[in-house]
Amino acid sequence: MKRRTVLAGAITAPLVLGLHSEVLAAAMPRLPALTLYDARLRPADRAARLIAMRGGLARQSGGEIVRQLRAGALAQPGAVLGITGHAEMLLAADIARLAGRRLRPLKQTGPRQQWLGEEADQPWRPLLADLLPDDAQARAQATAFAWVVAENLR
Repeated sequence: MKRRTVLAGAITAPLVLGLHSEVLAAAMPRLPALTLYDARLRPADRAARLIAMRGGLARQSGGEIVRQLRAGALAQPGAVLGITGHAEMLLAADIARLAGRRLRPLKQTGPRQQWLGEEADQPWRPLLADLLPDDAQARAQATAFAWVVAENLR
């Protein structure tokens, strides 16, 4: 069977079965309101492109994560997902704390890939598994950290 046939079947099967878009949307991992990322890190750049392709908002931190977060990223409703280096994650944690929120690390990529999230962070796991795959190629890349600041983490 050709790939096109399988792909066409995967796309049309829900329509034939009469599944509504709400059901399909519920099966997809929820996107954050904003994703801040360090484009110098290959895993972060790849994840941001995927989020943008899915209709999410992704902004490069450009080494100025403090300015980005203080400029209102934490004032808007919804979660802010970050995919940055360790130093930017620590700076973001301080800014979140000053805004009355808490940053939670979710995943570390690179040679020491590992899940860092808590039980409450499990809903982020499917999205991050898709955005930041755990394979030999990913392990050979620079270390990046995925983290979240959400409204309910206060």
